[in-house]
Amino acid sequence: GVALVWVTIRVIGQFRTLYNSQQAASVRLEQALQAKADFIADASHELRTPLTVLRGNAEAGLAIDRNSVHREIFEEIVSEASRMTKLVEDLLFLARSDADTVPLDIESVAAVPLLLDLAERARVLMRREGISFATRLDGYGTLDVDAVRIEQAVMILLDNAAKYSPEGKAVRLASSSWRNEFIIEVADQGPGIQGEDIPYVFERFRRADKKRNRTRGGTGLGLAIAKTIIDAHHGRIEVHSRVDEGTQMRIYLPLAAPERTRVLQSSVEKPLELAP
Repeated sequence: GVALVWVTIRVIGQFRTLYNSQQAASVRLEQALQAKADFIADASHELRTPLTVLRGNAEAGLAIDRNSVHREIFEEIVSEASRMTKLVEDLLFLARSDADTVPLDIESVAAVPLLLDLAERARVLMRREGISFATRLDGYGTLDVDAVRIEQAVMILLDNAAKYSPEGKAVRLASSSWRNEFIIEVADQGPGIQGEDIPYVFERFRRADKKRNRTRGGTGLGLAIAKTIIDAHHGRIEVHSRVDEGTQMRIYLPLAAPERTRVLQSSVEKPLELAP
């Protein structure tokens, strides 16, 4: 009996020691993550001003004399400063999301008209990239979302699809409603994603095809930002892809309560579809 009591006390003591160690490790990890987020946020803030000044001076040089022998240098400075500014903004956004402070301006909006406005801007992007663009915008309901952030997430997916679409193929934007969700799909007919890479496509700086990404630009943060935005809206993104056939990215967003949906539903009497 005495031995059993002694063993029990010893086991309990070991469990208590293990628990305290895990708690201390958890606190250290939380502090390290917070320090990382603070560093990224501080560095991003500090880089904003010099990048703005650099770009402004280069643009001023171009405005004074576009025929200057230094025109190509000024244009390259403007281009690189713009790229770095976007990288800084992306890092700052992700740092805020790590600290659970994703800035959202939530409002109730009709789902399909939100995509109609976005599709017109996307068409300009596709035209600039020389990519065909098709839409099929159906569905119903309203969304409680930050419309600007949702548009940002969808545009990231469209931009990504355009980068991987071969000449003569189309990028498609589609939407539908199913039960209590509004579904947005962006599909391309590009090379697809290897099965082993699919679980990692939303990781920061993850690039399945590093060579291609370097030639087409990008920071490797776009898909991570898109997922962060959708997660903040209690939605999700799914990836469906086959090599040599293409990729579909689907966003699922929760619809607003039915009684509010009836009040805010857009009065559209025919299918919402834009001509390619």
